[in-house]
Amino acid sequence: MQLLLFLFLTGFIAVSVAARFEPAPLSDAEINLINNAPGVAWKAARNFGPNDLPLVKRLLGVNTEANNLYNRLNMAVLEPERPVEGLPDSFDGRQKWPKCDSFKEIRDQSSCGSCWAFGSAEAMSDRICAATGKNVRISSEDINSCCVNCGFGCGGGYPAGAWQYFVDTGVVTGGAYNSKQGCRPYSLQPCEHHVTGPLKNCTDLEFSTPKCQKSCIDGYTNTWGQDKHKGKNSYMISGVENIMNEIYTKGSVTAAFDVYSDFLQYKSGVYHHVTGPIAGGHAIKILGWGVEKGQDYWLVANSWNTAWGDQGFFKILKGVNECGIEDSVVAGDPTV
Repeated sequence: MQLLLFLFLTGFIAVSVAARFEPAPLSDAEINLINNAPGVAWKAARNFGPNDLPLVKRLLGVNTEANNLYNRLNMAVLEPERPVEGLPDSFDGRQKWPKCDSFKEIRDQSSCGSCWAFGSAEAMSDRICAATGKNVRISSEDINSCCVNCGFGCGGGYPAGAWQYFVDTGVVTGGAYNSKQGCRPYSLQPCEHHVTGPLKNCTDLEFSTPKCQKSCIDGYTNTWGQDKHKGKNSYMISGVENIMNEIYTKGSVTAAFDVYSDFLQYKSGVYHHVTGPIAGGHAIKILGWGVEKGQDYWLVANSWNTAWGDQGFFKILKGVNECGIEDSVVAGDPTV
């Protein structure tokens, strides 16, 4: 009995000490803890400066608790069209649809909490190309600026609202900042979310939501109304196999998850939460899955440019609802 009490107290003290000395978010100590902790198969490196947490919080445009409630109140849950069977152990939308450039693209939301619009526009672009074979860039700008029922633009929003906007009014095309691609390219200049790089530092920029411009850029052939691409429906997808089936048959989906400070340090491997406080909620697109070193993962595209993470992509544990990523998956079918 005394031995059991000793072991309990020893374990309690060890946990208490570890909690008390948890490294500061975005610190070198946090990176070192992740890279040296037993059983952690992913690698951390510096993506943001040690004092950049306020900047990062501006980028995290999803309140996951409110988002999940929004989904439950507004979204139908998809009934699978066919039984899930024969899905491969690994899948990458870039390989199944190699002529669809949007699957390979990493966008840059700049210093704006428009991740919810980006994760939605990216998945819409992928699904249009998967269905038609046509390369289309759906405009993050149009969703972020013009969807009045989606939320607050750069102040955050709801991916499900973006997908319903796709159904109700349609979304025009638009590429990256200064690309002159499509009707409404993104108007907020890209910036270095990271410590070093050729772009202006994001800490020097803070954007308000751009005005909704119901016209196309000069020289574009279509009018804003003519350029609209619409969806047939929008829905929530529940269950790991149903999510896999959707991605495999129709293309990328949009998801939201809780972001802890250690995720900001991600460089490679299969992410799972190790240390650090929650920083906010974030929306992204999932384009595949796989297995690495015995760990099942989702393959995900971020919108913090290609200098972050694994050239802008990351992997996160699949099948255990890591950071809530399997709780709020949404998508829809394009009208073709």
